[in-house]
Amino acid sequence: MSTDNLKQAEKEAAKAKKKAEKAARKAEKMKDKARRKALKDGTLKAALDEAPTDPNAPDPLRPRTEEELKVELEDLRAMVQGEIDEMREQAPDAEWDDIVKQALYEKQHGIKAEYHRPVMCDICGEHEVVEGTDYCEECLDDMKHYPFEWWQFIIPVMAVFFLVFGILLCHEGWDVYHGTAQAQSLAREGKLMSALDKYGELNGQIAEGSDTYGFQYRKNQVKLLNQTGVQQFGVLDNYLEAYYPNDLNKWYNRYARQSKERIDEYEAAYNCFEEAAQSSKDFKSLIKTYDKAMEGKDINPAFANYYRYYACLIYEQGIDTQKKYVEAIKAQGEEYESLYLPLETEIALTEKDYDKALSLCDMLENRNVEDVYAYVYRTVAYRLKGDLKAAASACDAGLKIDGTASTLNYQRAILFLLEGDYKLASTYAEEAHANAATANNYVSACSIYSLVLQEQIADKTAAIKAAKDADTKTKLKSERADLKSTLESLNTEMEEYGYEVSPDVAKVIAGKKTLDEVFLKGEGDFAW
Repeated sequence: MSTDNLKQAEKEAAKAKKKAEKAARKAEKMKDKARRKALKDGTLKAALDEAPTDPNAPDPLRPRTEEELKVELEDLRAMVQGEIDEMREQAPDAEWDDIVKQALYEKQHGIKAEYHRPVMCDICGEHEVVEGTDYCEECLDDMKHYPFEWWQFIIPVMAVFFLVFGILLCHEGWDVYHGTAQAQSLAREGKLMSALDKYGELNGQIAEGSDTYGFQYRKNQVKLLNQTGVQQFGVLDNYLEAYYPNDLNKWYNRYARQSKERIDEYEAAYNCFEEAAQSSKDFKSLIKTYDKAMEGKDINPAFANYYRYYACLIYEQGIDTQKKYVEAIKAQGEEYESLYLPLETEIALTEKDYDKALSLCDMLENRNVEDVYAYVYRTVAYRLKGDLKAAASACDAGLKIDGTASTLNYQRAILFLLEGDYKLASTYAEEAHANAATANNYVSACSIYSLVLQEQIADKTAAIKAAKDADTKTKLKSERADLKSTLESLNTEMEEYGYEVSPDVAKVIAGKKTLDEVFLKGEGDFAW
């Protein structure tokens, strides 16, 4: 026989063997199916129920005579023959004699007759599974030779490509992505100013690769600037001008555009107020002129009432009038918290409701942990309560956040002045003066600085009188001269700007008020 014929014969033999095995499995399946049907119909169960269960019945395993076996077998066969014949008609290939013999034996000896359903293949559902798997032998064989389409190989290749691309992209902009993550983490902690500082470190890189990093980066920074309130509107306006020069009106920059509109509304309210203030001599005329200036203009009510409140401060209107305008701001919604929360705190301090003021300070701090004024107001509240230690602690906490803040340095100067430490009071007063950014801050800083210098000059004068040797007197006189020169320069500067020290300072210098009367028992400040 040739090699080809031999291979063909082997192939045919293997096929015939596989066909025979399949036929055997099919016969076994028919047998099981018939048994299950018999159990379901109750026919086999009825036969089993009629089987003897007498414990004294002869043991079927005891050796019997041929005659005894014939009699016993005939009795059993007569009992179930009718049922077996009927079952054979349904499944003629099933070996029912063996099934009945096994079932009767189990019944007689108290063995539970239970049919165990075979586990079928998860794929075809027709054949029993191979032990240790969920599939039959045929399906397992088919799976070994299952073909893959060409396009299925593209999926893992593309996955690897995008992975490599992502790694390269992240590497290129790692500083930006890492810095942004740090900034957003600070923002979630309520450290808005630190978050803005971190973004500021990245702005140069963002400007160079704005197409790479997208508008979301810029939007995050705009949101932070909005959260800090009107104090940062100038910074926000500069940022919008720098990073949204040509695309502010695009649909995806809607939030930035709305922020710009709000800044414009704020500036419009300010311009109207400034115009009215220059031509008014009292509160009523200022409000009347201010309202007339806003006619026909789309002025945000929150900003309009914000400046009406400050008109109350300029002309020393009562608390009730101040509250009216603050409530009007508050009615515009929580988005204006940065406007009305500080004003509510100032009113609480003026009314000597220090516990309410401290509670409002907590609300300010919750909005922004680094809100300088939260620490300023808390310092004032504790000082006016007479708790100078708590006041100093609150002020120092604020200075850790912003050591150059004019308002905080001003408050710390007051505390050292009350303690009689004129040297440190002078240091903080000078810092407050150097960093004053608003008219209120400037007047307050100049007033406290002038007061400290006056106290230092008086202290030096007393020391000169008490000095016994000439060298000490000469040294003290020189130091006093320097202090007088500094005071003179400060007074000249204030005159040039059109300001003067507060009435309270003038009274302290004239001996009409004490420091305690001004900073512990009075309103406690020249300006907020």
